[in-house]
Order: sequence, then C-alpha cells, then structure tokens
Amino acid sequence: MGLEKSTSRNYLFDNIRALLIFLVVVGHMLTEQLGETNTINTIYTFIYFFHMPAFIFISGYFSKNIEKSRNTAVQTYFVPFVVLNILFWFLDKVNLVELNVPFRILDPVWGLWFYLSLFIWKFLLKDLVRIRYILPISFAVGILSGLSNEFSLKMSIARIISFLPFFLLGYFCNEIHIQKLRKIPKIITSAFLMGFVVFSYYFTKVKLFKKEYFYMRKPFNSIKDDYSSFEAVMIRLAIYIIAIIIIICLINLITLNKTRFSMIGQNSVTVYILHLFVVSNLRRLSLPWDKTNYYLIYTAIVAILITYFCSRPFMVNIYNYVMEKINLILFKNN
Repeated sequence: MGLEKSTSRNYLFDNIRALLIFLVVVGHMLTEQLGETNTINTIYTFIYFFHMPAFIFISGYFSKNIEKSRNTAVQTYFVPFVVLNILFWFLDKVNLVELNVPFRILDPVWGLWFYLSLFIWKFLLKDLVRIRYILPISFAVGILSGLSNEFSLKMSIARIISFLPFFLLGYFCNEIHIQKLRKIPKIITSAFLMGFVVFSYYFTKVKLFKKEYFYMRKPFNSIKDDYSSFEAVMIRLAIYIIAIIIIICLINLITLNKTRFSMIGQNSVTVYILHLFVVSNLRRLSLPWDKTNYYLIYTAIVAILITYFCSRPFMVNIYNYVMEKINLILFKNN
C-alpha cells in the first residue's frame, strides 16, 4: 500500500507520534529511578537516542506550508510557551506541582523548551530554506555548537541549534522519500532496532558517555568527563546518526493504517503539555520501589493512563479553548 492518499500518510505519522509521546512520558517517569539498575538505564538510553529527534522530524515534515508556519507561530507556540511558563511558576509557588524553579521566561521550564524551539524554527523556516545547502550547514553547526559556551540553556539556544537539523530534515523529506524508506526490507530495519536496544544495554553497562549528551542543552565543556573536544563532537555525531537510522526504522515498520492509537498521535501535543503537570506531581509520592520490575510495571501503567486520558477529545478541546481565548485577548482581529 502506497502513500498516495494524504490520510494514509497522516495515519503513518499519527501512529509514530502515538508511540513517541508514550515514550516521552515513560522517559520522564524513569528519570526518578535513573541510575538504579541497568534495565532502567537501558530503556532510558534507548528512548533518548531518538524520541525527540523523531518528534522534531515529524514537526518539520508537516511545516511545508512555510507561510502558514510563520503566520501561526506566535499564536500556536509562543503564546502557549509564555502562558505555560507562568502557569508552571504559579503552581510551583502554591505547591501544586513540584519543580522548585524560579520565575523565568528566557530559561524555559522543563519540557517547554520544545515549544520555544518550535516557535523559532517555524518562524524562521521561510528564511532558512532560502539558504543554499542549509541542511548540511545545520548539521555541521549543530554538531560543532557544543564547542561554544554561547550555546547554553538561555532561551534554549543550544537545543534550538542542535535539534534544528532534524526539523529541516523533516521539512525536506517528501512523500517519495517516505515511499522509498517503506520499501526497505523490514527484517533489516527490525535488526537495526534490536541492535540499538543491545547497544543501549552495552552503553549503560560500560557507561560509554554521560546522559547529558542526549539533551544537547549545554556546551561540551560543562559536562564533567574525560572526553576531549574532538571526542565530544564524535559523540554528538554518533547520536545524530543513530537517531536518523531509528527514524527510518519507525517510518519503515509502523503501519499506514488507522489504528486505535492514531487519535493519540493526532493529539500528542496536548499529551506533551499535560503530562508535564501530572509527572511533576507524581514525584511527591516517594513510593518505596525496592524492585525494578515493580517500578517498570508502575511506569508502564501510569504512562498508558496519562497518554490515554490526556489525548481524549474533551482534554484537547479544553486546552484549545483556553489558548484561543487568550489569543483573542492578546491579538486584534484583522
């Protein structure tokens, strides 16, 4: 079955986004037990090799209308970014979430860096794609940006630059590319995925490099390890390559057909925002997890529940209603 129909293409990416948003929730929940066992560290490592690069790739893929991307960037991403930052700070002060962060707009709270990045990417896309060889340039700059202290947590500039290549890769990827990727024998892509799972286990066993390299939020010299600048550059390059290969595997392996998970993918943005509030509060429980298996079962069940309920249409409608009202207050009607 090809991708001639746009609905088929959308179901493919909806299904991928459903998987990715579930892994985002799982990853954030596993953070609490990170370092406790090799099993948890392996799962966490495998997730962080690709989940945000894949999300960003898909965002770029659906940004081909560059005029619309620019025209809607402020209302769709920047306004929610500011509002949610303020909301997180307020809820933290009244002890309804547990983040322990000061009020800050230029230093995004937790996962809100993604919203600020999407705003920047979509707003600048019209100009970026006019630059010759922008895709290879973005990869070169993204890899080398870790060498400069100018790319840091402030305004998430390090992540904006480092993850930009995946956004542009998605933008330049077209339907023909997707069709070619789906023709790769699935035994090959399945073998690659299994190989990366095994590699993730090896990674955690020998502590190949620190998890901060996955986040791409700080310069290399702020990561306290014994790697040289050249070795740090090679680590980022390896992360890029692995992320791209896994994205290809997901495109190849995940079904084109509508599934019961497709709606979750369609509403993944709402899940992304709302899970930040839920997971931050789960930290208050301080449950005594003596066995890894119990914690993994707990994580899986809670992640499923969060992903399911936060993707329901009534939750999406509430979120959209609130943001629309805020935009009506802030902006004049044309």
